[in-house]
Amino acid sequence: VLDSIIRAVRSGDRNTRFSPIIVIADDCDFELILHLVDMGVDDVISLPIHAYLDEPTQDRVIEAVRGALAS
Repeated sequence: VLDSIIRAVRSGDRNTRFSPIIVIADDCDFELILHLVDMGVDDVISLPIHAYLDEPTQDRVIEAVRGALAS
């Protein structure tokens, strides 16, 4: 799915072709970040979710970051 989105944005008109593509990922390893960048993603935000946070708190952190980026 991400590959299709990247192709659609990069082959779009002048106003969208150079739009940044940003991926917000859960805690992920370096190899995944490199893979996403190789695919054409401009930025990867990896949220380190610590094991001591319960799942609802982790979800709240992720949603707060997504909300901040959307505004």
